[in-house]
Amino acid sequence: FNIMLKQTQLGSAMPIDRAHLKFLFLLLKNGQSLSRVKILQQPGVEDNTRSGFAVRFNSDLRFATLHIFDPKWLASDANCKSLMREARTAVEKINTKKVKLHYLEEHGLEKTISLISKMQAFGYQMPYDLLIAYDFAHRLNANLLAVDKISESDLLSGLTSKLRPRFRRVRGDYVEMDIDPSGMKATLVSLSERILPVRASLDRDQLAADIVKAGITTGYEDRLDELLGILKRDVDGVGYVVAQGRLAQAGQTFQLQLARNKVSTGDDTVDIREKQNRKLVRAGELIAEVRYTDGIAGSTVDGLSFYAPASAIQLGLSTGEGIAVVDDWQVFAERDGLLALDGLTISIEKTYVHKGNVNLASGNLSFDGAVVIEGDVESGASVDVNGPLIIKGSIDSAKVRCSGNLEVKGGVNTGKTGYVQVGGHASFAFLESSIVHVKQDVAVQKSITHSLVISGGVIHVQDEKGTVHGGLICAWHAIVCGRFGAEHGQVTQCRLGSQHKVEIRLQRLAQRTKYFTAAAETNLKSIALFEKSGVQLTPDQQKRYEYVKKNAKRYQKILKAIKDSKTKMGYEKVYN
Repeated sequence: FNIMLKQTQLGSAMPIDRAHLKFLFLLLKNGQSLSRVKILQQPGVEDNTRSGFAVRFNSDLRFATLHIFDPKWLASDANCKSLMREARTAVEKINTKKVKLHYLEEHGLEKTISLISKMQAFGYQMPYDLLIAYDFAHRLNANLLAVDKISESDLLSGLTSKLRPRFRRVRGDYVEMDIDPSGMKATLVSLSERILPVRASLDRDQLAADIVKAGITTGYEDRLDELLGILKRDVDGVGYVVAQGRLAQAGQTFQLQLARNKVSTGDDTVDIREKQNRKLVRAGELIAEVRYTDGIAGSTVDGLSFYAPASAIQLGLSTGEGIAVVDDWQVFAERDGLLALDGLTISIEKTYVHKGNVNLASGNLSFDGAVVIEGDVESGASVDVNGPLIIKGSIDSAKVRCSGNLEVKGGVNTGKTGYVQVGGHASFAFLESSIVHVKQDVAVQKSITHSLVISGGVIHVQDEKGTVHGGLICAWHAIVCGRFGAEHGQVTQCRLGSQHKVEIRLQRLAQRTKYFTAAAETNLKSIALFEKSGVQLTPDQQKRYEYVKKNAKRYQKILKAIKDSKTKMGYEKVYN
């Protein structure tokens, strides 16, 4: 409604299809990026039918809308239900591509009348537009319009109340204190009843021990005597500052430090950076800080040491979409998404979170942006992501492709029918009987068995006793593992220093060779049957015989072309 009101204020004369607008809103709310999507015009009187309603089906975005012209359909709950049934039948007739649709079931009379009352309040008249169905693969939440509403001030600040820093309550035997969000001040909020019997005899050492027991380790020493005097005067002392942190002093050098892991942006490579770079962040979360790496360190009241804040501008920090820099040193997320860190450029990529498994029931998943799958990718399913991908489960006989980094928390077994193609780095728990093509580095926690793994960087099995057994392993830089091959079983092959693209091309040529060799052998058997002595061929059989003989020549040409391509690639192959 706010969008339509804004459209009216801008002087647009075109009546907007409100159901189409709601669908686009749900897509955006779900994290889908939209570019050059045309806003549709509302159906006019000429689109009305004798039935008093009209339905539309958008084959590009795969959703259906209902437009009510006759108010009789809203006269009773029975009429409303009848309308929905007839509308569904009409949609199925125009859904010629047989897209699997998810129908919204909540359009009862009470909700529909409520929606129409809102429309009338804004001055909108017939027809009334309702979103009634969309492609099941979109997996949208139609109730998103009514949940998680936050205030205008929250929207402007980018921080919801749930994510704002809070005071932390700590307790000893005698005193109870609040530590402020910065950790630089602890304030007395109440006294325990346990202090009553010992109040008169309480000494400095006992009070200090109780403060330390509560978790305050520094900044209280100079205040002990004054606090002890307050307590002995039978005053509650609420609001007294028990401890004060020590401020840091600036040094000479500074760097970007991620909120949970301090990471150098210099020449040294730290694995934590790569791990943090795939972290899912929430709106309002503190991501990183720009701090000095030398000077005099400060300390919070609970003993956490830190260096002084520095300037993000002086560091040369570059921020992308979804990032806000506060006070020139703290970096916050403005939206939910996947943290992307490239040198001194930091951004939040839009993320689609898929709840549960990806399988034939949920439909295949295709998304332009970062994706997190909170389950497995099951047999027969397909996942195609233009961006980074995190799978919290495993991959089983499925096809997975992503243009960015891939992280699979579980194992992978693609079998002969599936594959994994990655445009960036990839990490897995284990690989078994799988086909995996990765443009950059591959990290495997436990083992690689009976798999084809091609990497444009390093293949690293991280466990100390991690094994590589069976299959073919190709890497441009190195293969690192605890044990390579086995005394018995399938032969384990490796190629080091070979190019990623060339190896993939060679594997495809090998598959084509196998396929056409088998086809040629079958074709020769057919020829032998036709040429068997004493066999008289009918006219139809003679035509079939001529066709099979032509196929034999065609297969010879194809196999020769494949062999020539492999020979040429062998000559042109460049090793690291």
